[in-house]
Amino acid sequence: MAGKTVGIGTVVAMSLALIQDQSTPGQRGVTTPAATTLRTLGSAAEANGIAVLTAALDTI
Repeated sequence: MAGKTVGIGTVVAMSLALIQDQSTPGQRGVTTPAATTLRTLGSAAEANGIAVLTAALDTI
């Protein structure tokens, strides 16, 4: 399994580079912060979802 996994940081960096590469110079100031904001919101939603699921399963 060694050498076959990719860290989430690598995936985030590659996706951000792809977004920046696909956008025009005028759009880059909008697309980069939008991608970063969506990434942050997704992480927060995932963490909150795990917390809610853990709390719900703990009460059973």
